[in-house]
Amino acid sequence: MQNMITRFWNTAPKTVPLLIPQAVVGSASIAMMSDWLFAKGVEILLCCGSCGVLADIPAGDVIVPVRALRDEGASCKYLPPERYIDLHKKPVQIFRQVLEEHDIPYRKCTT
Repeated sequence: MQNMITRFWNTAPKTVPLLIPQAVVGSASIAMMSDWLFAKGVEILLCCGSCGVLADIPAGDVIVPVRALRDEGASCKYLPPERYIDLHKKPVQIFRQVLEEHDIPYRKCTT
């Protein structure tokens, strides 16, 4: 990871340590970065990014994934193989609550 061009922002010494990594592209890169971060002591990893779409959705719309198609290969190393995986409900609920509190429209999706 030391040779990868990845930026990290670290909020320590704040009361809640928070490390914000710049997103990488591709399941292999994400898996490698995740493994490296967890080995360094990261306890929770939250990934946010951008995407292309196969439907008529305007650029800039907020999309909250609630389910993911598992066809990339890396996730089967961590969980039993399945076609889809439902995301953990609590983080999705928190995202939706924050968006709704700020009157930000969003749509749910399978990614």
